[in-house]
Amino acid sequence: MVIHPDDLPRWRSKLDQIEATADLDEDVKQRWVEADELRPVRDAEARSLVAEFVTTRDFAAFRTGSDKWSRREGPYIAFSGFGQMRSRRMPRKRAAGSGPQAPPARPASLEVLAGQMRPLAS
Repeated sequence: MVIHPDDLPRWRSKLDQIEATADLDEDVKQRWVEADELRPVRDAEARSLVAEFVTTRDFAAFRTGSDKWSRREGPYIAFSGFGQMRSRRMPRKRAAGSGPQAPPARPASLEVLAGQMRPLAS
């Protein structure tokens, strides 16, 4: 992806504008505080989902669990549905290419992902 040199300053300016507007709204600030208080719980839940998937390789359960997780209140509510479309396509793509031309599965990548997950600093 190529980013035009004018994009970053424009995006930064827009984020500054959003932040200034949010600073004027006590309700928004309180909701952000409440969402951030749930961050350690939601992080642990996400790590548990990945660890279970690494262990069981049950993609359907992972997809269902991650969809439920993404819709729970807290700091990651914006991810609701995000990535779910991709997770629905993965089995279809695999089935379509499951013949001799199919790329080899890479189960080790799950262990690498799980091994790279670290607790966020508080």
